[in-house]
Amino acid sequence: MANTVNNVDPFGDGSGVALWQFDGNANDAGGNYNGTWHGTEQYDTGKFGQAAKFNNSYINTIFQNTTNIYFSYSFWFKSYVADTTLGVLVDDRENSSTYNRSIYVTLDFKNTTNKYLKILIKDGTTTWDNSIPFSPNDNDWHFLCVIYDNDLHTYLDNVLKDETSISTTRILKSGYLYFGKYLYGSSNYYFNGLIDQVRIFNRALTAEEVAILYNEYKPLKSFARSNIF
Repeated sequence: MANTVNNVDPFGDGSGVALWQFDGNANDAGGNYNGTWHGTEQYDTGKFGQAAKFNNSYINTIFQNTTNIYFSYSFWFKSYVADTTLGVLVDDRENSSTYNRSIYVTLDFKNTTNKYLKILIKDGTTTWDNSIPFSPNDNDWHFLCVIYDNDLHTYLDNVLKDETSISTTRILKSGYLYFGKYLYGSSNYYFNGLIDQVRIFNRALTAEEVAILYNEYKPLKSFARSNIF
């Protein structure tokens, strides 16, 4: 399989619109949506190269996607602790102060017995919720892919975990994108862990394409070799 780790558009059809690799910075590899750190900027060993390390910190940028109503998000994450609050991985909202039209991915550990990975979409009137039972503090990397095509599909570690029918045309197309934080009213909820290889696509991915992203690899460094006689 060809290496696609560093390609913003891994399928070569213009669908890949952003890629944050967090290799020492919060820049989008495509150069359009560079992020800004708030709090302590930290990096640690990632799934590929380095990853952004969050602990009461976050990254934000303004993301513009005005041509397509369908989308896909994918990224790798590792949670450090079984937190007792909402640990927010990605929050994409209409503007910086409201969440009426938003998409966000959270680790919900408020209930110490039942812990969930939750994907929520709001259109200003209705909230749709994919809640997947999940024990996060296993010190391992996990791959998440969220796909919207009038239905909300959630893949965790290359397995389809949930599908929810969504009846709206008012899904967010552009706005404020946050990694590591969710703002609800005057309260901030932070993720404690690592995030790596965040991708956004302007269409719904297929199950086969999800598998390709899950199986991406970082090629080994090439070394000069001497001829052996």
